[in-house]
Amino acid sequence: MNTPSVTDIAAGLLAEKPPVLVGVRFPGMGTAPDWALGEEPADLDAVLDRLGPGAEVRLSSVWDLTGPAGPVVLRRCTMGPANWDGGRLWDGCDSARDLIEIVAGELLAGRFDRQLRLSMCAWVGWVAHLDATGGVAGLIAAAEAFADGRCGYARTRDAFPWDARPYPPGDRSPPACAYSSAWMLLFNPFRPNEKFDSACYCLQDALEAAGSDHPDEDRPQAALMKDIFGNPFRPVVFDPEWRTSTAVALARGMYESRDFAHTPVLADALEDAGCDHPDLIGHLRGPGPHARGCWVVDLVLDKS
Repeated sequence: MNTPSVTDIAAGLLAEKPPVLVGVRFPGMGTAPDWALGEEPADLDAVLDRLGPGAEVRLSSVWDLTGPAGPVVLRRCTMGPANWDGGRLWDGCDSARDLIEIVAGELLAGRFDRQLRLSMCAWVGWVAHLDATGGVAGLIAAAEAFADGRCGYARTRDAFPWDARPYPPGDRSPPACAYSSAWMLLFNPFRPNEKFDSACYCLQDALEAAGSDHPDEDRPQAALMKDIFGNPFRPVVFDPEWRTSTAVALARGMYESRDFAHTPVLADALEDAGCDHPDLIGHLRGPGPHARGCWVVDLVLDKS
């Protein structure tokens, strides 16, 4: 009998009515788990037995139960469908690690690939200056091009083979960690488990490159993630009438230059076009930060 992967288990549980999500975390990646399965193979029935009847949990980083990353951890979530409010949790969260977990069910369903990749690009951008080889900058450019549909996945990944990295295996110096973080930008969009793993490793390596991997120090990365995702559980309906030539020109200029100093001007342009949505205007007039993929700029440019 083949041991099912966590991806298979999660897919089966998602198909149930109402859906039940499985939460999975790597050891040491955050809040202490309620239980660990260990290294031994575990079949679907064993996993469900451990969850218990009526258990409601959430999906996070996905890995095979017997995968090379070591023992997989399942963490019980106390929130059931009656009080699950992803939008409220998202708004109240200031940890990038926890944001990845909150949105993981959406990612598994194939949504928000672009937003995740551009969030990771923004994280890596904070440590790109540590790499003198130009490899990190090249990886960011390739990932952004793929996110915008300007190149295919296979060609992008083949251009940066892991065995050709400029740092020796085992090197955990800040430049090497920055490069390792950047290489995770090229996650395969057709493998759901790879998305979650890559986001977690990208964040961890970027924090290590910056000098710390303490959970409390991923707040800047959380702010960037919120800038790009918005609130994925409370999407804003954008009226095409607001997409005036002035608004589009301002948004395109910010997107291409990565200079978001004029977001208040874009807010003015949207208001002139009749937009009075408080989340849109408030985000543009707020303190930021902003990055390529900012959810309001993307709406103006009709990107998804």
